[in-house]
Formats: sequence, C-alpha cells, structure tokens
Amino acid sequence: PEQVKIGLKEVKRVLKDDGELIVHTAPNKLFFNFGYPAQRFFLKQKGIILPKNPRKGVNKMYINEPTYFKFKKNLKKAGFNGKIYFSKPNSSANGLKKILFKLVYAYFPLKLIFAPTLYCKVRKVK
Repeated sequence: PEQVKIGLKEVKRVLKDDGELIVHTAPNKLFFNFGYPAQRFFLKQKGIILPKNPRKGVNKMYINEPTYFKFKKNLKKAGFNGKIYFSKPNSSANGLKKILFKLVYAYFPLKLIFAPTLYCKVRKVK
C-alpha cells in the first residue's frame, strides 16, 4: 500500500548513510493463506481446535500483510538492500514436532509458507 512506500521513503531520507533499518512484519501472508490452514488441519487430528479465521475478532491493525516477495520488492524499490529472515519455530518443541520444524526451516520454499513472521536488516543502496 501507499503507506508502506511513504514510510520507507521517509526512513531512507532520515537514515544516516551507515545506518541500518530493522523491520519486523507479521503476519506473513503466505503463512495465513497456506501454512495456517495446514497447521490447523494437523492440530485438529490431535484434538486441538484453532479458529478457521485467525483474524476474526481482531481489530484491523495491519496496513500491510506482505509475502516474502512483496516485502523484498518494497524494500528494493525504496532503495534498501540487505537480508530478510524468517521467524524461527518455538525452541521448546520436542520429538516429532522438533524434527518437523527442522525439516520445514531447512528448505526455503517451506519457510515461505510456514514462517508466520518476517524480519529484515537492510541499508540504503548508495
């Protein structure tokens, strides 16, 4: 959305040449569109019921729900370069859940779907 473009443009203007921009964005749209329904399905098999729509009843507090690709494109278009990171799974997981988390987070395409949040650390392009 336009608010993101305006915000990034202003950050670039006021950021020192050697400064870094660190952004955390949640939710990752691909997680809510694909990862969350899959998680919901598997947890239902264990008797754990999650709401069909995780956004229901929550005030509209996000102006943007980017995918990894949209996030990267917006940053590049605004004149930033750096790395985008995916959120890590809960470290208290054990057994099969821990193995599944390691598998998912070892492969880039799976991270796109199953990481609920994205982070970045970028600098202005000179």
